[in-house]
Amino acid sequence: MIETMVPEALASVMLLDRENRELSFLSGPSFPPGAISYFNGIAPSPDMGSCGNAALLGEPIYITDVAADPRWNGLREAANNLSIGSCWSIPFFSEKQEILGTFAITSKNRGAPTPFHRRILDIASSLAGITLRNHQREECLLQLSTVFRDASEGMLITNAQGAIIEVNHSFSEITGYAKEEVLGKNPKILNSGRQDQAFFLRMWQSLKDTGRWQGEIWNRRKSGDIYPEWLSISRIDNREGKPHNYAAVFSDISSLKESERKLYHLAHHDPLT
Repeated sequence: MIETMVPEALASVMLLDRENRELSFLSGPSFPPGAISYFNGIAPSPDMGSCGNAALLGEPIYITDVAADPRWNGLREAANNLSIGSCWSIPFFSEKQEILGTFAITSKNRGAPTPFHRRILDIASSLAGITLRNHQREECLLQLSTVFRDASEGMLITNAQGAIIEVNHSFSEITGYAKEEVLGKNPKILNSGRQDQAFFLRMWQSLKDTGRWQGEIWNRRKSGDIYPEWLSISRIDNREGKPHNYAAVFSDISSLKESERKLYHLAHHDPLT
């Protein structure tokens, strides 16, 4: 699309590998296949062309005469073989303002970008940044969903009002409740009655003050059995700093408690009696 708006120009997108400190060629629809090898793996540095400098400095680089500009010395063979006259590059960023890569317009003609060209560069780099951030967010969500699904610990998420909106498979295995039975309900359905009101007041005060609470608690399964668990709760705030969700992770520690009981018995009773 960009190339149709800027005749005789080649558009390209490069991604920055922050760990290896090198740029890789992601997209360049009209670049000759052999040309890509010139740019793959270049480092963000002062002599690595417009993109190398844009990635290094985190600012737009408009090189109007590539043949005469020392910032292209490290890519002189590419510039000569591809007859590059000018190259304008602009970086795009993550939500944390870390450089993700560069968008560039390369032309055989020498010259500076017009206000129209600069606007095209701004729009294209913004779109590239949004696309990549969304992709990274989707990958992160996929990883989190896999952890949530496969974790051996029980997990549940509530909204700010305390209604359960999601549980994992281990939650159902530990509590005996199917997901459909608890959605929309309050975690109080697990309350065993062993903890008094003061216990829960301290829990909520900790969540209010620090955003987290953890400790031992006794809950009730669907079957009615009461069991001990180790529970960790975290408050998840929205952008305004107000509670948006609560996430709980818990483990059934019945076996641990039974082992402790046996050790206590052995320590306090004569094995011969």
